[in-house]
Amino acid sequence: MTTTTSLPTGSLPTGTVTLFISDVVGSTLLLRALGDDYAAVLDRHRQLIHAAVSRHRGHEVSTHGDEVFAAFTSSRDAVEAAVATHRAVAAEQWAHGAELRVRIGLHAGRPRLHENNYVGLDVHRAARISAAGNGGQVLLSKETAEDLEAAGLPPDVTIREIGWHRLKDLRYPELLFDLVVTGMTSDFPPLTSLSERPNNLQRPQTEFVGRSDDLAKLEELLLNDEARLVTLTGTGGAGKTRLALAVGARLLQSFRDGVFQVSLTALRDPQLVMPAVGQTLGVPELPGMSVLETLENRLATSEMLLILDNFEQVLAAAPQVTELLAGSTRLKALVTSREALHVRGEHVWPVPPLRFPSNGNQLPLGELAQFDSIELFLTRVRNFKPDFELTADNAAAISELCARLEGLPLAIELAASRLAVLTPKALLDRLTTRDDILSVRQQDVDQRHQTITNMIDWSYELLSEQERLLFARLSVFAGGFTVDAAEQMCTAEAGFDPEVLEGLQSLASKSLLVSETVSGEPRLRMLEMIRSYASRKLDASPDADELKECHARHYTSLAEEMAPELQGRGQKELVVRVLDDADNFRTALAWGVTQPSADLTGRLMTALLWFWIPHGWFTEGLSWAQRAIEQAEKIESEYERAVIHDVVGWLKIFAGDYAGALPHCREALELFSKLGNESDIARTKMTLGITGAVTEQIEEGPAMIMEALEMYQAQGDNHGTALALIALGEGARAGGDKETAEECYLSALDFVVGMGNVYWQCHMLHNLAHFRLHDGNWKAAFDMAAEALRLGEEYGFPMIVNLSVAALGGVAVARGDGALAARLFGATDKQLSDLGAVFEPLDLAELEQNTEAAKNLLDAAAFAAAFAEGRGWTLDEAIAAASQQAELSTPG
Repeated sequence: MTTTTSLPTGSLPTGTVTLFISDVVGSTLLLRALGDDYAAVLDRHRQLIHAAVSRHRGHEVSTHGDEVFAAFTSSRDAVEAAVATHRAVAAEQWAHGAELRVRIGLHAGRPRLHENNYVGLDVHRAARISAAGNGGQVLLSKETAEDLEAAGLPPDVTIREIGWHRLKDLRYPELLFDLVVTGMTSDFPPLTSLSERPNNLQRPQTEFVGRSDDLAKLEELLLNDEARLVTLTGTGGAGKTRLALAVGARLLQSFRDGVFQVSLTALRDPQLVMPAVGQTLGVPELPGMSVLETLENRLATSEMLLILDNFEQVLAAAPQVTELLAGSTRLKALVTSREALHVRGEHVWPVPPLRFPSNGNQLPLGELAQFDSIELFLTRVRNFKPDFELTADNAAAISELCARLEGLPLAIELAASRLAVLTPKALLDRLTTRDDILSVRQQDVDQRHQTITNMIDWSYELLSEQERLLFARLSVFAGGFTVDAAEQMCTAEAGFDPEVLEGLQSLASKSLLVSETVSGEPRLRMLEMIRSYASRKLDASPDADELKECHARHYTSLAEEMAPELQGRGQKELVVRVLDDADNFRTALAWGVTQPSADLTGRLMTALLWFWIPHGWFTEGLSWAQRAIEQAEKIESEYERAVIHDVVGWLKIFAGDYAGALPHCREALELFSKLGNESDIARTKMTLGITGAVTEQIEEGPAMIMEALEMYQAQGDNHGTALALIALGEGARAGGDKETAEECYLSALDFVVGMGNVYWQCHMLHNLAHFRLHDGNWKAAFDMAAEALRLGEEYGFPMIVNLSVAALGGVAVARGDGALAARLFGATDKQLSDLGAVFEPLDLAELEQNTEAAKNLLDAAAFAAAFAEGRGWTLDEAIAAASQQAELSTPG
């Protein structure tokens, strides 16, 4: 059963809670069908859910539109509330015979409570799970299903597993379940030109590209009677105006009196805004009446959308806009501004850059072309090079260009124009070294957009002195940061003003910071080009070095705090936090390796080691390792040098470079032996023993591992003991002593399961599965390999997944199903090719042996056909096929 801390009445529960998120499917269509009656239907829907939540001891957290968010201290209570909701909705007689379809998502987790609301990855997961469902369906996360099974199911309710699903913005796939409720349906489907309306919208010289989701949602929002004023905010060049005009074009049919753009670009006096509206609409100013009064009279019954463009420089006119809207029931305003208007009734819609591919990702051309930023780049280039195409030769450069430009439409368009005289690679090279490459000389382009620097200059000059100081200091963050991180770094001890929240809010409101929710947490970031500009300001200040050290120490401490749990069952949120701050960790390392002391370098690399290794970040880890070794050669501290050599040795071992690891393991042991710390000596004696044994350079390698094991046992170090047992098992397995190897693996498995170390549990289960196959017990082998596969998929260990699929191919061989085995081996071959990876020698030998056995079960043509079919499978298809063997018996 779940537990929570006791709280005063009315407080939200803490600890482990089950989150309940519901919304109405097809609400936009329902709104259009019901018109004014929709509000009453929505209110009644909320009343029914509130009653169900209250009756089953739930706590309503918030409501937004048709979404209801609640929390329960018990998964069973949450399920009963969900079932009660569906029964009540189904029994209700809705207006005009409407059918209301509600979907509900349940997830048991430990969200953080902040200002009487929940935040964090668990909230994000619950929302994505809910959004994946169908009307009338209740979806459950794996955690909720497990908790519910432990607590006991309500009467007439069963749980149905519906498989692994990858949900938007979530790193890990989700194993989802739904409820089957007696008397209710359980049959659900598997888990969008301008007209003759009055307007002044000019046909754009270039077509609008991307943002299809924003277009649809903004259209829906502006059709909502409650949304009278919508403000698109974002940095200069983000495409606010283009987006507003595209929305206006789509909505033209919905506004009887048309859509009109009012350009405020040249205005600085707020008093000139209403005259500009009148001039645009052809409404003359009348004697004895203000322009605002005239417009109110003229527009009182108008059904019109006004697009007020570039409002940031006339913000004092915002009250006039709200007064104008108040005088009409059908008039609406869509505003573009770098800063919100901050008036009653305003709906703020941030306009982020276009989606762009992550640097270093090698994606197929078809997938690259689907990124809005790349589509925009190609479209603009084709304006003057109609035959320009995305090809294997230019894809990497174009991908990196769009990533380097952070998907900023203005920057992308300026960059694309340079392909008239440069190749994508040449442009990328120049962009790396020159700030002015994106400058343009067209006379009809706004002066502040003639270069990216001019554009940022324009915003910077509008800041107060304090805002400029904070703006520069925040450039020390890379890839984004939390408010807490900014506040912790700007401490009085470092000589900085600790009251940064107001400044952050101001910079975000001026679009110099991008505010976003990442993994369920609010974060801020600068676009890279803006950060580069701010960084130059920081470097010119006297406190630059002090601030960079403060940043490095902050993220080193954060990594050390998370490191112990990065392999445990609670790692999911921590891994996401590491990924969210990956650029900050890189920045901290980049600073650390340039310092006269290697203390921070060694500490941060040690903390990140068991993130890099399980997730296969060897290239990055080894890149830092090389720089750290160069630093270590210049320092006197034997301890700092030992730590760096130790980390480098581990990285090279797991990267398969035992020969390269050997000198580092040797150096680490020699240095730690001088310093006398038993734990350090045991660890480095083990790694040297492993590398020495594998490379056959140290005859006493196995004996050294045994000595390390005895030292760990004497110290009561279970983690070290487990690793030493694994190392001994690998040595015994390589030497053909399977009995000793199995003994070591089983003992290690007990330790790692007890510690909650998922990564090594997967490895031990996989190894033991092969031993069960050798014993002829394919059912036990299946159980072990399937569990390793489940954990590997759940926790994002790609090599574990591939090893497990291959082992389950061995199970198929043992069952005599050569066709399935060949398909699974083909799928494994394809996945390894895509990863550019190979199995370790012992695992490769198992795969080759099982592959030969599969060939003996089929003729050559049948094997080749099945192998080729498997190579065409997706990873999900391979996992599904491998896992279904639980329900099969031995063929024939």
